Amino acid sequence: MAALRDPSWEAAHARLRPRLDAVLAGRLSGAVVDRYVELVKQLYLLARVHGKLGFERAHAKVLNVTNAMGQDCNMPNEVVIALLSVFEDNVLPAGALEHVVTGGWKLPPEEVPALLLQYGWKDDAKREHMQFLLCMLLRAVSDFRSEMQHTMELQSTIEMESRLSRAQERVNNETQRAMRKHGRALPAANAAGLQKEIDSIVSELSKPCVERIHLAREGDGEGDVSTAAADDEVARFAQRLEAAHID
Repeated sequence: MAALRDPSWEAAHARLRPRLDAVLAGRLSGAVVDRYVELVKQLYLLARVHGKLGFERAHAKVLNVTNAMGQDCNMPNEVVIALLSVFEDNVLPAGALEHVVTGGWKLPPEEVPALLLQYGWKDDAKREHMQFLLCMLLRAVSDFRSEMQHTMELQSTIEMESRLSRAQERVNNETQRAMRKHGRALPAANAAGLQKEIDSIVSELSKPCVERIHLAREGDGEGDVSTAAADDEVARFAQRLEAAHID
């Protein structure tokens, strides 16, 4: 399972193959070991693209691979079952998060329960925390998106800057509160990744307003404006968010 967490298949293979050769030498043929590595690679790739396949297709593929491990590689049945359970309980349910992120954080909060059910989340305390977490985050992003739309309608640059700053602080506080209360539903690495996705969408939604402020300043002779300058401003906001998380 450690190989599934490596950043590339090459790294995973470099970790896996020497151990297999050492443990299985003399017990299984080289062809069987090669087949096992091939199946692990399929699981490695599935762990990264399952969210795009949907739960049913991804689950069927995982089931086929784990069954092949038992049939083609003589893996004990209890190990096959344990490996399948890891994917069913930890890997495949994370597809719900990918669905929300790739959808631009536009999923209506009331659809979260059906989404979690679709991605195989069991009806337990962990699922309850995930439901609350996603609902809170989706509402925070929705409120921020709406606030940015209203901010773009303002005429005063000073008022726009003030409103932008307040909205950014508010969405940061709301997302941090959600993560503190319900982030336990996620492994630490996934929680960090989810926070980065939140920061990314907030920066993206902020950018039109930031560009508008820079353009207004340019018109007032307060400095040169460009897309790069706006990007710098958004980057500084992202740094402030990161500093807030560290604190």
